[in-house]
Amino acid sequence: MSFEDLADLGKPQGFTPEAASAIAKKLFGLNVKNCKELPSERDRNFKLEANMEGRTEPYVLKFCNFTETNDIVNLQCYALEHLKAKGVPGPDVLRSVHGHVTELVPDASGRDVLVRCTTYIPGKLMSEVNHDDEFLRSLGEFVGKMDAALDSFWHVGAHRFLVWDLAHGYDTVSKYLEYIEGNHRRELVHKVLD
Repeated sequence: MSFEDLADLGKPQGFTPEAASAIAKKLFGLNVKNCKELPSERDRNFKLEANMEGRTEPYVLKFCNFTETNDIVNLQCYALEHLKAKGVPGPDVLRSVHGHVTELVPDASGRDVLVRCTTYIPGKLMSEVNHDDEFLRSLGEFVGKMDAALDSFWHVGAHRFLVWDLAHGYDTVSKYLEYIEGNHRRELVHKVLD
């Protein structure tokens, strides 16, 4: 099994642009005019052009990976709201018609999937921009503001194992060592771990 196969294990299945549009209407009150799936490593995401309160705006409807708990998804939503309250720009979290930051919907297999909706922020990927001094200064300033704003944020979901957390780097790399292709590369990483 490849690393990509592992990531796909928890990816929700059976959500089409039509299904996403209907769910956005039912749960978030959005009248969707256009819907397209976005690329994603772990989740199933859709960019919506939708009308809400007389304005057409872009949104993201996210069907979360099955491995994400309600605590983790709520953490992400409440962190975004906290950052906005502290003046850090980012997407707005839409509350559902029931007043929640997440809702549950069944996927094609009948499993419940957490779904959430945010405003869409247009822009470019970091891989598409020049990493000159101005960009790096701007990025550092933004990350610094975000870090300072999150200093006053607490949520139970923040206390978990995260594969990308460098504090767990040794354990994570050790666990997935067998997936490194080529004996030479695998031996090299094994030496670094020792």
